[in-house]
Amino acid sequence: MKLSDLLAYGQKNLIGVDNGENEAMMFIEDLFGFKKSDIFLMSEYNINDGDVAKYKKAIETRLKGVPYNYIVGFKEFYDRNFFVDERVLVPRQETELMIDFIEKYYAKNSRPKRILDLCTGSGVIAITLEKIFESDTYASDISLEALEVAKINAKNLNSNVHFIHSDLFDSIEGKFDLITINPPYVPRERKQFLSKEVRDFEPDTAIFTDDDGLYIIKRFLDEFINFVESRFLVIIEIDETHKDKIINYLKNRNLNYSFLKDFQSMDRFLVIEGSDRNDR
Repeated sequence: MKLSDLLAYGQKNLIGVDNGENEAMMFIEDLFGFKKSDIFLMSEYNINDGDVAKYKKAIETRLKGVPYNYIVGFKEFYDRNFFVDERVLVPRQETELMIDFIEKYYAKNSRPKRILDLCTGSGVIAITLEKIFESDTYASDISLEALEVAKINAKNLNSNVHFIHSDLFDSIEGKFDLITINPPYVPRERKQFLSKEVRDFEPDTAIFTDDDGLYIIKRFLDEFINFVESRFLVIIEIDETHKDKIINYLKNRNLNYSFLKDFQSMDRFLVIEGSDRNDR
């Protein structure tokens, strides 16, 4: 089969999938290593039967709702490819905004000596930060399966992150200059309204939680102060509905905090800063 015919097959069959036309081309890039420009320049190139079967199987699997990145086996995050499968949440582009903020923050301050990333999942935040700052970096998750994936990524990317099996701070020791967390924060009641690929294929425990999605966040806010240095930075990814509830939860606490918006101008991150002058 010619490359142009293979692409046409994919685009025809993925017509009912969001971004299906583009995904048909992306499968050719990610499964076979073609560049986008090559797909048009080499339209007459003959694809062997084995690769044709592989491509058609990928299309068939995608039509069942399986997330694209589970099929190709990786997700790009901050210019690095991270292995992902059904054991972990597919990293979202908006989470890169957390890294952007941290880089800018530490461009004006001394780099963090010790970093902790909770609810690490595939390890994208911890590994990215360790590669940027070359700091002593720790990452934890309650899921042993997620930690297996994170360790694969650390090995693939030559990262020295230390991994810990822990329910939030339960097995964490010491204090940190920077703590990040992208916890389950979607209210469980919202599950029925999300896409099939999220509902049926991504791990529930990495997405949904109780108390309007605030259960893990509140636990974190009650405990983190015992694990930070006097000068610290904490960043928490939150649901767009959480801002007012968090403000109410933090009232009467002497914390210097603010919120960051995502690409859709939704309040997506809670930032807490501590300085030597803070009364703790």
